[in-house]
Amino acid sequence: PAPPPPPPSPPSPSPPPPSTGNALYDLVVSAGGTWPTALFDWTAGGDPCGPPAWTGVLCMAGQPTSVEVTYASLAAALPASWSVLTSLQAIKLGNNALSGSLPPSWSALLSLTRVELQSNAFAATLPDAWSALASLRALNLQANAFYSTVPDGWSDLASLTQLVLSGNVDLCGALPAGLSGVAVTDGSGVGAACPSPPPPPSPPP
Repeated sequence: PAPPPPPPSPPSPSPPPPSTGNALYDLVVSAGGTWPTALFDWTAGGDPCGPPAWTGVLCMAGQPTSVEVTYASLAAALPASWSVLTSLQAIKLGNNALSGSLPPSWSALLSLTRVELQSNAFAATLPDAWSALASLRALNLQANAFYSTVPDGWSDLASLTQLVLSGNVDLCGALPAGLSGVAVTDGSGVGAACPSPPPPPSPPP
């Protein structure tokens, strides 16, 4: 008789999540040659909490709680991998040249209370997933190029006391009712009708 088939191989283990240092360093990787020389101490494989802690990083009990890199001409996309930095309470990256979108994965950062991304070059829709940021008190997205509507789910941000959307001229549609007392929308398109989608292409003759 034929020998029995060999047992199936066990599934490969999932790769471990990136370390705190590796996740933070992903911003350096994204920035490439635009990384500010003043932040020379952000090193691959390093410990952002040191000692000493990386420039612009504040820590508590060996975990990063705040990242601040402003007015640094930083051109990069926000790393989705920062979703593992669950100790972060503040992200301040305003007045740079950041682009791309707001990572939906950051909805895992449940300790965040303040996010400042004003005066960058973001051009994307606003992620509904961020409605999970229950501790968020201040979100500044002023002077970017966000477009489409403000997600209805953001009304669930019960801790929010300040939402700055000014200067995003391509935002449109009604402001969700739950945000009417906290949102600053001057110079944006919030409240204006959204443009109609383009018609479908004509079928070939």
